[in-house]
Amino acid sequence: MSKANRVVGFEERDSGEMSGRSEPQSERRFLGLFVRRSGWFLSFRGWIALIVVAAGLFGTLFLGVHPFLAITERTETPYLVVEGWVPNYALEESIAEFRSKPYRKMFTVGADILNGVNVDPGDNHADYTAKRLAWLGMKPSLVQAVSSGAHYRDRTYSSALALKAWLDRNEPGVRSFNLVTVGVHARRSRLLFQKALGTTHLSA
Repeated sequence: MSKANRVVGFEERDSGEMSGRSEPQSERRFLGLFVRRSGWFLSFRGWIALIVVAAGLFGTLFLGVHPFLAITERTETPYLVVEGWVPNYALEESIAEFRSKPYRKMFTVGADILNGVNVDPGDNHADYTAKRLAWLGMKPSLVQAVSSGAHYRDRTYSSALALKAWLDRNEPGVRSFNLVTVGVHARRSRLLFQKALGTTHLSA
């Protein structure tokens, strides 16, 4: 067989084809602005594994962070302060707490109410919560509402400052109290009230 005959019939193949694998195909459209390619995607089993791992990480984070933020501590004091935005079940627990200890006075604090039904200018969480407490069975003469008048920013800190101003005018000897709030807001509220009142004898 001649040299020319040996050359004819030779077909050049790339490395991917010779190894039995084909490269991902791409398709271009609209002057090359869009490219369609094949690739790897999660299977149904892969999605299940990802969800399980994510749920485990979230659960670990929640179990670790929530107890740190949602603290529950008490100090010996005759004064109980209730944040006005808390729901009714927290107010019922506040009444039970007040009756179970030798408290003398309950303060309700809060800023202006920003939304709701039949809300008038000047309506605030402090006064509204005092009324809710009375409706739930708390004796009104034992409750003192202290409104901050804040609208949008620094509502918790403004409530703490308003309470400090009221105490300085009416009961300057008060330097410790227990604070009622809900959930992960507890640690932040305690820090802000401690900053405003300049006292460390405060529990949430």
